[in-house]
Amino acid sequence: MKGDIDASLILDDKSSKHDEDELFILTNEAVARLDSIGINDSHPWEIYYNQLCSKNEHNLLKNITLDHIQLFRNSSGTTWWKEKRSVNKSKNKRRKLETSDTIPSGPFALYSVISKNNNCMQLTPIYNEVVANDRFDLRIIELNENSMDILNNGKVVNEDHPIGDVICVKKLQQKYDNESICFDEISFEDTKNGKLFWEVSSFFVLSRDVFENVITSPYTKEQNNFLCVGSNFVQIICLPKKIAPKETKIDTLLMASIFVPRTTHGRFLKLLKRDYREEVVNLCADPLLIEKPSPIVMKARLAPLFVKNIFDNFNNAFKNSQREAAYQSLKIVVQHGSIGIHSIKNQKIDLTKYKTTIKTYEVSKPYIYFKFLLTGEKTAPPIEKWNRSARIQISNGKETASADILSVKQSNLILEVKARSFLHPTVEAIFKIFKEKSLTVYQKPDFKPRIVDYEIKEGTNSDRLIQAIYGGKPLKLPKIEKIPPIKFGSFVLLEKQTRYVQLMADERISALIGSSSFGCGKTATIAASALYSSNINPKSIQIVTAITNSAVVALIEKIEQLKQNVSLVRIISQNNMLEVHPDVLTKFDYPKMLEDLLLECLKKESESSDDFYKHAFSYLKSRSIVPDLTSFSSSIQKIYYSADEYDESFLLSFFMMKKEPKIIVGTVQSIINAFYTNWNEYSKDVCTIQIDESSTLPRESLLHVAFCFPNSRISFVGDHRQLAPYCEKESSPLLRNTAVGNFLEDSKNLLPSVFLNRVFRCRPEVTKILGDLFYNSSLISEHRKVETEDRLKKVAALQKYPIIFIDTKKSSQDQVGTTLKNIKEAKMAKELAEKLLKYIKKTDIAILCFYKGQLDEFYDWSRKTGIYVGSVDSGQGREWPVCIICTTRTTSMKNCQFMIDNRRINVALSRSRHLNFIFGHKSILLVSAFFHIILSTAFIFVSMRIYCLSAQQFLTNIHIFFPKNDTILKISHILLDGEQGFVELGLRIDDSIQVKNALYSFILASIVLLSQISVINFCAFRAHQSVNIGSMSEKTRQIQRQLLIFLVAQTTVCFTCCSVPVAFCMISLFLKIDLHEIGILATSCMAWFPMLDSIILFTCVSTYRNALKNLLKRKKPENSIVSVGNASTTIG
Repeated sequence: MKGDIDASLILDDKSSKHDEDELFILTNEAVARLDSIGINDSHPWEIYYNQLCSKNEHNLLKNITLDHIQLFRNSSGTTWWKEKRSVNKSKNKRRKLETSDTIPSGPFALYSVISKNNNCMQLTPIYNEVVANDRFDLRIIELNENSMDILNNGKVVNEDHPIGDVICVKKLQQKYDNESICFDEISFEDTKNGKLFWEVSSFFVLSRDVFENVITSPYTKEQNNFLCVGSNFVQIICLPKKIAPKETKIDTLLMASIFVPRTTHGRFLKLLKRDYREEVVNLCADPLLIEKPSPIVMKARLAPLFVKNIFDNFNNAFKNSQREAAYQSLKIVVQHGSIGIHSIKNQKIDLTKYKTTIKTYEVSKPYIYFKFLLTGEKTAPPIEKWNRSARIQISNGKETASADILSVKQSNLILEVKARSFLHPTVEAIFKIFKEKSLTVYQKPDFKPRIVDYEIKEGTNSDRLIQAIYGGKPLKLPKIEKIPPIKFGSFVLLEKQTRYVQLMADERISALIGSSSFGCGKTATIAASALYSSNINPKSIQIVTAITNSAVVALIEKIEQLKQNVSLVRIISQNNMLEVHPDVLTKFDYPKMLEDLLLECLKKESESSDDFYKHAFSYLKSRSIVPDLTSFSSSIQKIYYSADEYDESFLLSFFMMKKEPKIIVGTVQSIINAFYTNWNEYSKDVCTIQIDESSTLPRESLLHVAFCFPNSRISFVGDHRQLAPYCEKESSPLLRNTAVGNFLEDSKNLLPSVFLNRVFRCRPEVTKILGDLFYNSSLISEHRKVETEDRLKKVAALQKYPIIFIDTKKSSQDQVGTTLKNIKEAKMAKELAEKLLKYIKKTDIAILCFYKGQLDEFYDWSRKTGIYVGSVDSGQGREWPVCIICTTRTTSMKNCQFMIDNRRINVALSRSRHLNFIFGHKSILLVSAFFHIILSTAFIFVSMRIYCLSAQQFLTNIHIFFPKNDTILKISHILLDGEQGFVELGLRIDDSIQVKNALYSFILASIVLLSQISVINFCAFRAHQSVNIGSMSEKTRQIQRQLLIFLVAQTTVCFTCCSVPVAFCMISLFLKIDLHEIGILATSCMAWFPMLDSIILFTCVSTYRNALKNLLKRKKPENSIVSVGNASTTIG
């Protein structure tokens, strides 16, 4: 670096406000001139600036390279910056700066180079909502005396800027308020994986050379440095290119740790621990050398005072009725949180565009499955970024479509990727010529977080809602009179459902929580509430939203079921229509309804104007829809051929006038996106908004809804005892709490609520277990019997056994990146599901996995069978008659909060209406208190091995009937050690496993039995050889003969009473016989065995027999002494 920085900046809170932002650009030479001027340290930087201008020193502010400038931004006018001189004054000498590229004076904007083509390059704004807000005019951009028009394709003559560079350009004057930052304790840490964690406040930093949200100056070959800047930045960051690898990422924008400037000798300046409340950063002369390419990382130990103060301040501001200050702080926190979350998502994306060809593809409607290879130049593409959760784009140069990755395998520098896409015309056009032309494959980034920029009037519903959840007055439930149950045809609402509907129609309600347990009929309740409110206010609009498209479709179906011919519209973007499963598309989708309406109205020529024809034809052309022109006049045909653009607002107004929708449905994001833009003028007509699946609603989305609909009554329906909103694990706790959080749980005592506690979905036994574990025993079962579903009557197990556990003790897990898989468990689950398919439909079965790595084992199999396979998290909000749950893990769950998360366990077990099969390692799962209780109440416990009967406490039998082919599934089980679990003796649901286990057990028992017989025979033979028969008396021979008969009889009885019943149990699978009778016989035989043993003794040995007779005759038996060889035995 030409001129290194050796002064730190100190924050001073005592300042006056300024009307506009000001940009201070001072070189080290300018600071030296200030020293000569003798300005007092207490003056703010603007005085320095004015003094410079008064002494004709303002030329120093021109022609300054981005590689060695300081940017000081007085954002809100509440901060004064002052200089602290270096301890070593001899180092205050500044070198004269050389100039190259220029930075425009005045406010600026930043644009990133995203592509280069021939002599032009494509630019895109970097977070222009923050750095240069959308409200400001950004048309003219200055770059090295060349200008460009953003609205005209955004192209400019090529300069020597690689893709990923950010170009500093001029923007028009504007006001943008923001707070200042201060640093907390910072320390050095060395990392092994070469990753950098940039933890900064109010600006955005990432590695260059990667198309991400980078803010940096053009890279210069001479200095090998680049500069990272931002709106509240207080120091230059100059790093060698090698110090910022591609793995550089933002951990959170709510923290305040940064890199210290590098000296000209390649050293980092060490930090000293000081009072960081006032001192931003202190540089000392003791350098820390960089001896290896691994970067030095500074990570904040605590949350920065800046963010913590703001977060606390706006809570206190609401409490103290400081409304404007609170909203200002709230916007800042949400803004930072939103950008931080999106930044963390983006760093997980590989933005390299790969050229490849499709190796194979297969059409299986509604999907097309295909495989392609990715090859890196020097290193393999990052496999951790090409995983199942990645969404990819495929392009042939003209058409672009989205696809989902299903599996990835790595071999040297090559990744083999299997993916699938929905079959639609765009995809067909791409694959039609895939053999003739290579395709471009890349991942689509998510660069633009939405920034809250709405003003909320005091006293509105949204104002009361936000104040309640952020420290103001909690909202109270008004008193209402009890009304009779509400009916929609044959559907009658229960008491609490009626209360919820009644409250949502009450104008005194600003916000409401519908606290719903699993399977409590919340979908029907929401639909009934929308219809009821629509009947009361026929001129208003009711909005019904959910987080997922599947939940939206369920809401639409329920609304249709309750009321036919309802005026309903579902908002979904055209892009989403091409990317979602056809099953989640409906006849109410707005783009499709608009197309149908336009085609219908075009037939009525007399009723339409020229403007209508112009916009309608243009819209249909953009959708590649060609109307029949033969019925139109020549003048209208001319309009068709000349039409090239349409006004979406005009078409929307036309649609709303014709259809007059009473209920609007869509995902939360679709509703927000629509009402932030063209639909905004209709927000004033929205009466109620109901948000289903609110337990997964991020705080960011909640605030967007509140800002969009300030006068609407908002209801949050969900279960805070189930999974919270997803947040990247790399996020810091502060970022997680401010941007994502768990709003429903945090607000349960702040907003009025109605608890829907009657469960219709799960079996009463499961409802009781989960109710006791997670709902304080407050759930009431209203389960409908399985007989109502005829197709499920074939499986009597669904009527008897809600939980069946299968122990996978013999299986083992495999590590796949950061996730796990268990091949043997997957095989067992597949075989079980295939057996069930003989009796129920594929749509009645779901396989839910705790680990995403396990999903790869079901990839091909799921395609063939059509059975749903997904993660436990993806199953939230859905239900099936039968669920097969794969826990996968076979090693210790110590420090594994993921598996023992009570909310995830609750979701997993509450998806099934009738039967849960749980695969898992019993001893591992019992570590979790929740799993321990669930497994101890399992109705059938199936083990992978056959246990002997000696461990029994008592024996019983269970019969599960499959009427088809008169097959009977028989499970004999025994109670284990006081736990209410059971061990398998025979299970025909999975023949291959049972046959294998039965065969192994039979072979093992046979080997043991043959070994015993061999030992007995060998000992008898040796005993016979050792006895001197010639020297025996007749009496001794008689005794020996009796003993031999006794031993043979005793062995026969033991074999008959013990070994034979056990052998029959083992081979019952092959003989296909009923175990019931054998079980009774075996129990009786083993009970009689001790007595039979004694009877044989007295029967076979005459001496004992005579003694018994004498005893029965009450005579004293005579003693007789028998000599056997050299020994004597007394038998009495």
